[in-house]
Amino acid sequence: MSIRKGGMTPSRIVLSLKKIDAFGDLKDYFPNSPQVYELIRLSLINGKPYAIQECYYPCSHFKEPERFDFVEG
Repeated sequence: MSIRKGGMTPSRIVLSLKKIDAFGDLKDYFPNSPQVYELIRLSLINGKPYAIQECYYPCSHFKEPERFDFVEG
């Protein structure tokens, strides 16, 4: 966590990280990966919710996601 100019303190919370079947547009974006990892994070400013981020990673190219720090990275 860092304090940015203006006194705002940004932070993140991982709400969910799970493997799901690729559906809809995800099938088009990741045609070689029938399953994807879905990462949902909540961004906070000064401890108050600011934004929700949804990210999708192909399982075929992204192994062992639990090794990574998705709060800071």
